[in-house]
Amino acid sequence: MLDLLQEALRDSALVQSFSGVRTCFGDSSRISPTHGALAAVYGYCYARDLPEKDAPLVLARDPRPSGPAITQALVRGFLAAGCRRIVDLGVITTPLAQAAVRSFEAGGGVIVTASHNPLSDNGWKFLTGLAGHRPGDAPAGALLSAPRMERIVQSVAAVATRGDASVKRAIESVSGEEAFTVLVRSGSRRVHTRAVDAYLETVTNDWGLDVKALMRRPMGPVLLDPNGGAASGVASAVLEALGIQVYEMNAELGRPSHPIDTDSVNPETGEHILTRVARAVRSCEAQFGVAFDYDADRGNVVLPGDTSDAVVAPQEISALNVALALARVEASGRGERRICVVASDATSGRVDQIAAQFGAEVHRVETGEVNVVTRMRQLFEEGALVPVGVEGPNGGTVFAGSTCRDGVLTALSCALAVSGEEATRIWREKSGHGAGTCALEELLQTLPRWSTPAARVVLENPGPHSEVKKQMEERFRKEIWPRLATRFRDYRILNYEGTECVEVRRGDEAGGWRVDLLRNGECCFIFARGSRTEAGVWRVIADSPDSDEARLLLDVGQDLLRSVERAAVAGKD
Repeated sequence: MLDLLQEALRDSALVQSFSGVRTCFGDSSRISPTHGALAAVYGYCYARDLPEKDAPLVLARDPRPSGPAITQALVRGFLAAGCRRIVDLGVITTPLAQAAVRSFEAGGGVIVTASHNPLSDNGWKFLTGLAGHRPGDAPAGALLSAPRMERIVQSVAAVATRGDASVKRAIESVSGEEAFTVLVRSGSRRVHTRAVDAYLETVTNDWGLDVKALMRRPMGPVLLDPNGGAASGVASAVLEALGIQVYEMNAELGRPSHPIDTDSVNPETGEHILTRVARAVRSCEAQFGVAFDYDADRGNVVLPGDTSDAVVAPQEISALNVALALARVEASGRGERRICVVASDATSGRVDQIAAQFGAEVHRVETGEVNVVTRMRQLFEEGALVPVGVEGPNGGTVFAGSTCRDGVLTALSCALAVSGEEATRIWREKSGHGAGTCALEELLQTLPRWSTPAARVVLENPGPHSEVKKQMEERFRKEIWPRLATRFRDYRILNYEGTECVEVRRGDEAGGWRVDLLRNGECCFIFARGSRTEAGVWRVIADSPDSDEARLLLDVGQDLLRSVERAAVAGKD
């Protein structure tokens, strides 16, 4: 087994990060002995350090064909480490699984998913449990904190390096048949239903919803496209229970009808892949549509239409979610409590502009869902109201009470907004558009006008991320700022690492590079971040109220990255 583990760790496709573990498992329901050993040892190293071995462990997965076999291998590791109380939710969305950690009072859990990546990819994300909370840990149900996940990655590497016979014996003492039997006994339709019911109760309480009142004035219709993923049947059940009329398309579990990544373009036609969903929204006369990725932590909103223009940019929807979440707080009353929004370092400045209209503070963190939810919890424990957070350039929204992005709650937020709720009236008045109900397309027009273009840059000889960021800072000061000084009053280079903004970069490979460009109360920015999973790939984002200026800043960011690479190559010559 240890030889198989060493082989798995040498796999060039293997990704091990604070977000979880992922590699190519193939399209079969079977996995190789190599991948089975990798999952079992990871399961063992995670479960071995849990503070309460008797607490239940929650398991969940998306419908990828390799999911059941990976789950079974992980359970071998859990059992070998002494964790024998398993709750298998089966195929369920990531947000429902994370809520189930709290409702089942679990010591932790795992979600087997590769989210928006191709079906042949798969992996797992470990969850924080209720017991044994440590400083820096994320709240219960969230992904593990980066330091804790790093310890598990190192533990797995140490088992392989030392040839740890005790781990080998422990895992081999648990047969695959025993793990399978435990899974069969621990999973049932009743368990799945209980998780959905607990999620509904949490949402109802967190949002202050009167379900009986909602059922008297049903909302919708809304078109959902789960694309064969975990949201199939589940998202519609949740929304219908809250009085929203739902149509579904592409809802046959495990059978996607378009690419898994819901924010991509068809290379042959140049159309956004969700244009067909926009046409379906129009033909069934729905108010809007929501297309989910495979584990449904992301939901892309689509308006009725015939072109790619009907697909709403993710950062626009996250901005609307922020505006409505803050308006809901104002509608319910907040007393003297301070109100805060948490946003990642790649989030558009339109969020700051919206927050200012409610007197809310904006706290920025490094890109990464766990950083957003951890900071939200920290502020809550300090006595603040934190109704919403925004994670990453894809505009994933974390609503209060949740510990992850949630595409179903984005659908709920939009459905409530167009139904004439009090929060919509408050936001329309604050934005200067008067009271009254309106379609979602009209409501999006009430948001501050910002442009946030993005680009992908591939560097042939990039060097370490930390060195690239260091060189970007130096070259920006010497070469770029003199060109931009006629447009902006000042600049500041910010280093976000985890939940903090640090004065001096600590050499962290994961963090992005961001420069704020300041003038007359406005803050534009250029942001760049190297991929953990694709060697040499950097993503550049620019942000400005002016679309032409945003495009200029995006070009500047791309040129800056390429100039760093040219300088590195010249230095080697």
